[in-house]
Amino acid sequence: MPAPSLPIPHPQPAGTTFWRRIALVWLGLCVLMLIINARILAEVKFPDPDDLLRLLQVRDWIGGQSWFDVHQYRINPPAGAAMHWTRLIDPPIAAVILALRPLVGQQLAELGALTLIPLITFGCVMALVARFAHRMFGIKVGLFACLVLALSVPVLHQLRPLRIDHHGWQIVMALIALNAVFAANPRKGGVITGLALAFWLTISIEGLPLTGAVMGLFALRWLRDSRDAAWLSHGMASLALGSAGFWFLSHRPAELPIEYCDVVSGAHLALLGVTAAGCWLATRLAQPKLLQQVLALGLTGTVGLATAVALAPQCAGGDAFAALDPVVREFWYLRVSEGLPIWHQSISDAVQTVSLPLLALVGLALRWRVSTGACRWLWAEYALLVGAALVVAVLVERASAVAAAFAAPIAAAQ
Repeated sequence: MPAPSLPIPHPQPAGTTFWRRIALVWLGLCVLMLIINARILAEVKFPDPDDLLRLLQVRDWIGGQSWFDVHQYRINPPAGAAMHWTRLIDPPIAAVILALRPLVGQQLAELGALTLIPLITFGCVMALVARFAHRMFGIKVGLFACLVLALSVPVLHQLRPLRIDHHGWQIVMALIALNAVFAANPRKGGVITGLALAFWLTISIEGLPLTGAVMGLFALRWLRDSRDAAWLSHGMASLALGSAGFWFLSHRPAELPIEYCDVVSGAHLALLGVTAAGCWLATRLAQPKLLQQVLALGLTGTVGLATAVALAPQCAGGDAFAALDPVVREFWYLRVSEGLPIWHQSISDAVQTVSLPLLALVGLALRWRVSTGACRWLWAEYALLVGAALVVAVLVERASAVAAAFAAPIAAAQ
């Protein structure tokens, strides 16, 4: 029997008029952001040191440093510092610089990239939020969700001019996954979800908690109805294969045995591969019963974690930066405020982190209460993802932009 379809309220495409309006809203907001940020653009005052370091990484790559070499040789010369950063978000920045450089020179070309790339990323985020809001709540809410997004300080902070580090692309990948989780076709939705999450993990290992939440949701769908197995099997398979593909695209094969805790490495690929194989086998059980499904998932998870721990026992504690020099840890890592929980933030920052997701959860609870049947599951699943994003944001403040982006559609509907 075919898998039951999700009861998406507005499954039809929005049409060209809708997207023209979204483009106009985006252009208007871009002009507003340029005006607001005119001074920092004129002074080239980077929001964060990582944005400056990203520009230096791109400069070095354009200047002849290997694609596979992300050492920063300005730090700790002559050996340099291993950045553990991915090259995969450098090409858009480099492309703008190389396109503009013959026309305006290196300095203005870099300023053009520093301005255009965050605004283009902002456009991608707006389009994905608008698409999701339209499918769930209709055209008017799709438009209004973009305005709600534009009022979210955590989102604007990660997408303003000069913000060229990886945080904007993390939001884009999270929203691609959110849209795909509620796709009409389980196989296509599972594959797109897995690939988006794989790219997110390649950008930053901070995507791991929400990756677990999404795959946990796919597992719940299979437990609820065994005909929904494609979500889990295809999602995990594309997550594992995509992660391996992105790793080999940006690393030399000889680096595979080197285990790092703060970036996808061999142990993570093994964990994902074993889990994907286990889920694929589990979903092929003939006429599975709930107990068999739970045992199969439990065994798969146990074997996957055991494999990862055996390959990288130093990462078993869950602290990706446990190997840092104690002085560096004390005077740098523990003082990066955006990486700390909200109880270490100011009251205003804490409120900005939790307000929009909490409003979204209230709205989803109200819709769940008045719904019946499959629609209840729809709102419950959406709430699970918003709730998971909120928990991560509470523990790591810089994750609040993803939580706000997830919350914008239902908050706009409210």
